[in-house]
Amino acid sequence: MRYSLLVTFCIFCLRSFGQADSLILTSKQNINWINSIKGMPLPDQLSAIRKRLLSDTNIFVKEGHPDRIKTIDSLGARVYGETRPVIMVDGMNISIDNNTKSTKIVELSKLISESTIKGVVILSGNEPETIALFGSRGIGGVIIMTSTQKKYSKKFRRLNIKYSE
Repeated sequence: MRYSLLVTFCIFCLRSFGQADSLILTSKQNINWINSIKGMPLPDQLSAIRKRLLSDTNIFVKEGHPDRIKTIDSLGARVYGETRPVIMVDGMNISIDNNTKSTKIVELSKLISESTIKGVVILSGNEPETIALFGSRGIGGVIIMTSTQKKYSKKFRRLNIKYSE
């Protein structure tokens, strides 16, 4: 009985937290978000990135269909969006896709802090340079972070989120 109540409470919290009113579902919303964090100081950028990672946990991206609208599947648990930004840490491309476990995303968000990240470069998805460097994956923008020490780079790698170098 306690276990089922705990599981129900956790699912409720994850859904409530992951599906806020301010979800970024369209390409236009995503570009506005990317552009808004470009001029922020580093602590604010990292905070915005952490919040975005956590709020994106229940957003499923349908790739290759730009004429998307907000829909909810028959179970009511999935919200569909158009894109999410590419995240790179120390040259590692961290691929967060529809199959990435929420626990891994939470761990990643905890690692993104002023003590672990010394710099952030934001590339907007509507710039030709971004598309030239990252192809169609760069349409959602690119967030390039540099860790403060090699030990933190190893922690990002140990998260075991799909990545490519």
